[in-house]
Parts: sequence; structure tokens; C-alpha cells
Amino acid sequence: MSGTMRAIVGKVQISAEIPFGGSRKNLRAIDAVTAVARAKWAKEQKPAANLAVRADCSTRMCEYWLEKKFSIYGDALANLLRSDIGFEILERIAGEAEWFRKFKRAKEIGETRRLAAQLSRRVAQLEMEV
Repeated sequence: MSGTMRAIVGKVQISAEIPFGGSRKNLRAIDAVTAVARAKWAKEQKPAANLAVRADCSTRMCEYWLEKKFSIYGDALANLLRSDIGFEILERIAGEAEWFRKFKRAKEIGETRRLAAQLSRRVAQLEMEV
């Protein structure tokens, strides 16, 4: 029984390390990350170093991602999604998924309402000055 448990634990440990995007049929997270990094930072701005800070991993690993030698791991992807470039990465990953289109529409509605409220306050302020 204990031998079986070790084998199961061993398999779980191995499968926990399978990267996102390892199979081209799976999530193409590495494509999204590299596209955003290249669009955001020119080569002179050190895209690998910028990614490393946001992903909390080594610059060398980020260089491998940019060269598409390795796929990105879950923890690093989660860190990137929580960073200032997270929405851009999520946008690339989600693509034209129905839920994401609805999410973007709701986000835009919220932003428009915020701007409308700001403009209403400004109009009221201007009217009081007259």
C-alpha cells in the first residue's frame, strides 16, 4: 500500500510541474506573454528583466520564454496576471471567448458610468460658479 501511495504522490508532483502551453493544443500562455512583452518593451528596455520582476523568476528563464525554448509555469503566469500587464496578457489568452467579451463590455460600461458621474459633478460645479 505504501508503495502505491508513493507512486501516486510521485505522479502528482510531476504533473504539478507541467507548464502551461507545453502542448500547442493547450493554453498558449507563452505566446500571450511574449507578445505583450515585445509590444510593451523594446529590446533596449530589457523585456526579459521587466518580465522577471513581474513574474518573480529569473531573467534567464524569461529570456527562454521570449525565445520560446520553455513554456511558462502556473505560478509565474499567476504573478504576471496580477501585475500591471495582467489584463493585456489575459486579453491575449482569452481571445474572443464569449465570457471575456461580456466581461470587457461590463468593464467599459462601468468606466463610462464613472466618467459620466465625473462630468455631472463638473457641470454642477460650473453651474454653481455662475
